[in-house]
Amino acid sequence: MKGKFVMRKSVGLLVVLSALTFSGCARPETTSTAGSQKNLTIAVIPKGTTHEFWKSIHAGSIKAAQALSAQGTQVELIWKGPLREDDREQQIQRCEAALQELRRQETMRGSIQSHNS
Repeated sequence: MKGKFVMRKSVGLLVVLSALTFSGCARPETTSTAGSQKNLTIAVIPKGTTHEFWKSIHAGSIKAAQALSAQGTQVELIWKGPLREDDREQQIQRCEAALQELRRQETMRGSIQSHNS
């Protein structure tokens, strides 16, 4: 019974991470001093990093970042995941670390915006 709970928690965590990857992990676009370049940070947190599936996700992330860069959007791609897919503790730690980083960036952005106002 406990195994099913852990599996559900892991699947739920991966769903949340997927949603964060495509929405919450991206900083709002900002304009540089030149006025033409936009900046974007995208965090991708895979379930593991050694399986071919996750390697293909990584390659696709890099390709998408390069395509956006070619269109004038500077992309910072953060790729952090555990070595093994069955290392649930590392998966959770990577998610928590990414969320803390996003909160820190959001706080810094808010401080900068209020200072400039």
